[in-house]
Amino acid sequence: MLCYPAVIILAGLLLGKQAPFIFAWLSLGAIALIVYAEVNGLINSQLSFLTGYDDLITIAIILALTAALTQILMNNLIANAERARRHETALLEAHHQLQTYTRQLEQQEQILRQSEAYLRAILDNLPFQVWLKDLEGRFLTVNEPLARAAGMPSIQTVIGKTDFDLTQKELAEKYRADDQEIIKSKSQKTIEEIMFDQGQAKWFETYKRPILDENGQVLGTTGFARDITERKQAEEEREALIKELEAKNAELERFTYTVSHDLKSPLVTIKGFLGWLEKDIAAGNTERMQHDFQHIREAATKMQNLLDDLLELSRIGRLMNPPQTVSVTELAREASQLVAGQIEARRVQVNIAPNLPFVSGDRPRLVEVFQNLIDNAVKFMGDQPAPCVDIGMREDEGEPVFFVRDNGSGIAARYHQRIFGLFERLEQNTEGTGVGLALVKRIVEVHGGRIWVESDGPGQGSTFYFTLPLTF
Repeated sequence: MLCYPAVIILAGLLLGKQAPFIFAWLSLGAIALIVYAEVNGLINSQLSFLTGYDDLITIAIILALTAALTQILMNNLIANAERARRHETALLEAHHQLQTYTRQLEQQEQILRQSEAYLRAILDNLPFQVWLKDLEGRFLTVNEPLARAAGMPSIQTVIGKTDFDLTQKELAEKYRADDQEIIKSKSQKTIEEIMFDQGQAKWFETYKRPILDENGQVLGTTGFARDITERKQAEEEREALIKELEAKNAELERFTYTVSHDLKSPLVTIKGFLGWLEKDIAAGNTERMQHDFQHIREAATKMQNLLDDLLELSRIGRLMNPPQTVSVTELAREASQLVAGQIEARRVQVNIAPNLPFVSGDRPRLVEVFQNLIDNAVKFMGDQPAPCVDIGMREDEGEPVFFVRDNGSGIAARYHQRIFGLFERLEQNTEGTGVGLALVKRIVEVHGGRIWVESDGPGQGSTFYFTLPLTF
């Protein structure tokens, strides 16, 4: 009898949710036939497990409940299976979408890496220093030229640092002030400034600007710096050349005026005495004729001296002798021997310091420097009862400075620059053409030195100082 519910349950599990009722009715029919057969004596009652129609009703109820419970169970199982199937389908779909998204993400990452590699290649191959900073001045990224200039081993070692970590404090403060100005004004800025490239100070043209989001809020700053050291040097050389040309043009103008003025004087003298000579010849005045000839001769000699000095001045810097290494003491002694006549005539004591250093240069020209300065000192001794000229050297901040000092008539301060001009003479009745100190100045400057005079005024003597590089 228990096999019927088991068959109903098994049928429900195997055949679907309608099978329990079908098998319940079939089982009930089979049992009804068995009961009918027993009642009518068609089968042996010993084989039956029923005792009457009451048992048939009980069995029918049991089968109906079994079918109903099996149906409920089957509905739940089917519903759960349907939900499981939907969940499985959803999971499979989600898994597929996840795989698709993962592949897309990997593709995007690969594209991003390629883009970063391209951008990095461009940045690192630019001849500029490029950077990106946050609002606090920390580097977010830089290129290889900036990392090298900062002396850092790689780009990663720069990221996160500030200018205070990479350069001098004064420069870092200036860079930070520029960044803050850009952040505040939200405008770009182009400046020329000193930056350090591997510890060496160079000129850079720097372009800086803020980084703005879509709402116009500042996120940080960016910029690049281009090395313009060569351009600045060219500009400085150009400016120096312009100044030199302006100075030479001014000197040429003074030279032209001075030459025309000083050469005109002996010509006027010659012309005047030629007129007198013509009259004296007509009058037969031999004595006056000799006087006229003497003045004409002196004027011609003066003009010759002026022309010789001008020619000598023009040769300086254009025609040079091969440089030699020579002792300054030796140069001073040789020059004093060349003016020994004037020295002895005026009984001047000349003191030359021993063991003066060696210099390299055009020896004959350097002798001229000392010769003109000694001759000039002797010439302007005035009424000094114990005339003396000292030649020596002092050091100014490690630089050797040579001097020729006298205790003569001295020079007023207003003439300290003027005396080095062409044909400048403080006393018109003195010998010479006024070219000597101009020659000295030109020779010293051609050798890379400088010259100046110091004097406390008339009657206080003068000291001419000049520098000569120890190598030429």
